Amino acid sequence: MSTLPSLALVAAVLLLGAAPVVADDVHMLDGRVLEGEVVSAPDEDPVRLRRGSGTLIVVQHIPRDQVAQVVFGTNERQLAVAALQAERVALSAHPDAGEAQAWWALAERARDLGDPGLARELAIEVVARDRGHADARRLMGMTLVKGVWMRANEAAVATGQILHQGRWMTWDERQAAIANQERRVGLAAARREAADERRAARASARVGTQLPYGPISTPAYSYDGYGYGYDNPYRRQPVIVTWPGCHVGSSYGSGLTVAGSGSSGSSSWSFNWHR
Repeated sequence: MSTLPSLALVAAVLLLGAAPVVADDVHMLDGRVLEGEVVSAPDEDPVRLRRGSGTLIVVQHIPRDQVAQVVFGTNERQLAVAALQAERVALSAHPDAGEAQAWWALAERARDLGDPGLARELAIEVVARDRGHADARRLMGMTLVKGVWMRANEAAVATGQILHQGRWMTWDERQAAIANQERRVGLAAARREAADERRAARASARVGTQLPYGPISTPAYSYDGYGYGYDNPYRRQPVIVTWPGCHVGSSYGSGLTVAGSGSSGSSSWSFNWHR
């Protein structure tokens, strides 16, 4: 009788007995289901969910108004991951620390269970025993370049790619990306300029003549209540009056008063307006 299943059973009992599997499901309003251990109080906001993949453990803070339901307990997938972890402990305790193929079987199961972190850790164990194991190398995110297994960034450099705005690409792709960015910036500037011209045209149409100045840019300010020079602690927020190219008078007393004057060629104009 093989000792490996017995060791796995003992390890599973010890693991589950010493540290019971605690796993909960947080059902989100958008339909997602997050698995982990809820470590916050039942009515606490945010919900704190301890999650992990392999040996990487994080605590995620989830706003309660985004949570539809919290289901406490352990689902089948989590039980399967716990059993796999127990087998991992048992395999590590084996006198030969297990063969590469045994570790690869665990890595495949972890991958199929949707635990990429654990699967990668198990793939590292495979490569430690069989450096030429192609499937394990790929699971670790490595690529074979000219007979050498490389990480993604190493493979990119080896094939002549450069890093631009967080992406690896060829020189031609980089030049095209820069040209596209410049084109987008130019189009945005043209749209802003056209919008300024439309606003200026609408302002000119409202006064019935073409104004001898450019787009509206500088607002004039007046206050309800006392005018400038008076200390009024109950003064309300300013009323903004936009009138380009003219002198705007102050407001005295209640209401709003605007005095404007200007000239164009041989003609001049002025007015006073009170509300």
